[in-house]
Amino acid sequence: TADLPVGTNTIVAEYAGDNDFTGSSDSLAQVVTSLAPCSQTNAIVGIADNRDGTFTITFQGTPQAQYYVVSSPDIAPLPIWTPLPGSTNSAAAGDGLWSVTVTNSSPQRFYRSTAINPCP
Repeated sequence: TADLPVGTNTIVAEYAGDNDFTGSSDSLAQVVTSLAPCSQTNAIVGIADNRDGTFTITFQGTPQAQYYVVSSPDIAPLPIWTPLPGSTNSAAAGDGLWSVTVTNSSPQRFYRSTAINPCP
């Protein structure tokens, strides 16, 4: 159910019994890792110019999912984009935010994220 909070939830079932059947009870631990839908892609929610030739790009994806950044000098098909070393991040547990700092050493670069594990 969508009413369970993120974390481990104890679910208990009890039957009091009647004239034909005896009572019974049992429990189990249900782990909920994320209430957000899983996302292969992220929304860019901010780009900050660090004034030193670098930019910090902030993304929002599925909370606790893992992503990395790829780059390209033009808008090419995704398989041609190059992974950015050191850009692997886990999205924050509550809001799914994560960021990476990039250097724009070429005349222009395009950046986007891709999922390693979109459903934690």
